[in-house]
Amino acid sequence: MTTSVETFEMLRNDIISGRYRPLHLFHPKQLSEEHVVSVAPIREAMLRLSERGLLRWERNRGFFVEKISSSTALFHLDQLRSHYTYAIGRLKDKGDTIELNVETSDRTVVDSVENYKRWQDSLAAAIFSDSEQEFVRGAWDRIWIYRNHYLGNDGIIEYKYNFMYLATKLIYQKKYDDCIQSTDAMFRYVMGKFPDILCSLNNLQLM
Repeated sequence: MTTSVETFEMLRNDIISGRYRPLHLFHPKQLSEEHVVSVAPIREAMLRLSERGLLRWERNRGFFVEKISSSTALFHLDQLRSHYTYAIGRLKDKGDTIELNVETSDRTVVDSVENYKRWQDSLAAAIFSDSEQEFVRGAWDRIWIYRNHYLGNDGIIEYKYNFMYLATKLIYQKKYDDCIQSTDAMFRYVMGKFPDILCSLNNLQLM
């Protein structure tokens, strides 16, 4: 039987992929029949998704897909900028040694959206605490919702590729000051050209 964790990931992927439009109502019984899962894990997954900010609950409506505006996406980008630069600075201050698989920075490995997301999560796991990871992943998820609902482009992997590649490389080399500067510059660059940059993802280049 499908677990609540598997159900959560299944529904999360459906939401951020753009399968469900903003304000789409979620019905536990209907989802249960569609995915051949009991209602209990569906309800539990929906509660977790609302905590992450992907679903909203209202008494008279139930659960529905959150509508993410461009201003909200920009707000989350700025929050992510602060969180990443702080976490990298914390690594420098503590002198911590962390394990990163630099091979996953290779474009030949990052060959699909799902592989890319796994790679992104591995970097988050290396520099953030468990509670921080939940916040960071939730913020990225909301940006992906905006990205997929409103901007049609197949080059989705390119969006955060350069940042992840450079951050992984510089952290591995313990060049924390360079990593902080490049990370801050990347987020400010994206925010300064937002949302047009999401329509021309190959134009995102970092020094």
